[in-house]
Amino acid sequence: MIVTSNVKKSILFLIVFCLSIFSIAFAINVSSGNGSLKWKYKTDRMISSSPAIGSDGTIYVGSDDSYLYALNPDGSLKWKYKTDYWIYSSSAIGSDGTIYVGSDDSYLYALNPDGSLKWKYETDGGIDFSKPAIGSDGTIYVGSEDYYLYAINPDGLLKWKYKTDGEIYSCPAIGSDGTIYVGSGLTR
Repeated sequence: MIVTSNVKKSILFLIVFCLSIFSIAFAINVSSGNGSLKWKYKTDRMISSSPAIGSDGTIYVGSDDSYLYALNPDGSLKWKYKTDYWIYSSSAIGSDGTIYVGSDDSYLYALNPDGSLKWKYETDGGIDFSKPAIGSDGTIYVGSEDYYLYAINPDGLLKWKYKTDGEIYSCPAIGSDGTIYVGSGLTR
């Protein structure tokens, strides 16, 4: 993922952020022209999720050690938040800076930019790889292993849920007309 213009001008380099199955997050400096290492950060377990980057340059990444990490643009730890199980899901960031991430503990977490819990919503199955999608009205859409696509209001209350034909590991996409698209796996 390449950091884009939404990052404060205080960041001097464009970064390519790579994730490793060996529990290390890497930032690669692309402005040098040779792909040199800018920094790396080690977690206690494997990293399967993709990073999300806040408007202030904070990098959010989940790990199999059950933590969501918030890293400063220089690679130092800003904060970390512990869930009750692995985080495979990538994070999504709301327009107010709220960080949304799913965990295999069946919860969708909403965290404030300082790392404190805003709310959490429990599904009946793990939220593995389904990255939350955020609608123009702030509704958060996320899939779960319980076969449901959830629509959660920004205050953490259920708006609606729709049962599909299988576990949802895909990330919902939102069409220009507001239609939600999601895939699910038919289990036998």
